[in-house]
Amino acid sequence: KPTKILSVNANTATSIASDIYDTGSDQAVMFVISSPAITAASIKVSSIQEGDDASLSDAVVVPAIKIIGNQAKVDITIANNQTAVFTLGVFSNKKYLRVNLAVTTPGVGNAVEVIALSMPSVLPAISPED
Repeated sequence: KPTKILSVNANTATSIASDIYDTGSDQAVMFVISSPAITAASIKVSSIQEGDDASLSDAVVVPAIKIIGNQAKVDITIANNQTAVFTLGVFSNKKYLRVNLAVTTPGVGNAVEVIALSMPSVLPAISPED
């Protein structure tokens, strides 16, 4: 079942943390990072964190070996209201995950969303060009 864990307008240069996603007993999750409306921005995934505490007070950064897709290529820099969609898969034996974004070039009307899809028996998808 898709779960929206972040929906925000990235209008200021800042770090943005998604809601904490409870993986249940699933060990594979695909994150869909999208921008339904962008005017001018530079938005990147700065990290994905995992932990077993519900508030992620024990959070550690998910190592690259557990991420399917190229985190560095998730770079929303689309102008003129075009749409950008990226996916990252994560394998984790931890119960909770969070996606952190870095907005380095803000712009008016920069909507960003992160959707989490639990993948109990299917491998997460890989973005094109990975």
